[in-house]
Amino acid sequence: MTDHREWQRKTSLQHIERQRAEQPGAPMPDKHLATKAAQYVGSTTDQVLAWMRGAK
Repeated sequence: MTDHREWQRKTSLQHIERQRAEQPGAPMPDKHLATKAAQYVGSTTDQVLAWMRGAK
C-alpha cells in the first residue's frame, strides 16, 4: 500500500469515528458515513466501505 493510500485509509476511518462520536445514538448507515469520508480524503465510497470492513 502506498503512503498516500494508507493516509486515506487511516484518515477516512478516523473521520467516521469522529462522525459517530459527535452524534452518539443517531443511526447513520455505513454507506452514508463512507460517502462523507470518501469525499473528505478523495477516495471512493466502495473503497472506504472495504476499509470499514477490514480491508487493507
